[in-house]
Amino acid sequence: MPSRQRERSATFTIESNIAKYQASHEALEKTNAAIESQFSAIDRLSEANEKAGVTFDSFTEKQLAARKALTELVSGWRDQH
Repeated sequence: MPSRQRERSATFTIESNIAKYQASHEALEKTNAAIESQFSAIDRLSEANEKAGVTFDSFTEKQLAARKALTELVSGWRDQH
């Protein structure tokens, strides 16, 4: 293979590898962005679950307090009648 032809072949190979690298890098960037988006969604869901858990616990406490108050009210009414 003549020297010039080897140089062209090497140049083509380098350019081809650079193009493949750039395409691979772009694909990796897109994948990383998608992963970050998923992590963000997981964080938002986790925060919502934590808030819902606190809200549910608060609701349960209020419900138990209301039930206790009603039970005491009914018991007091029965005792009077």
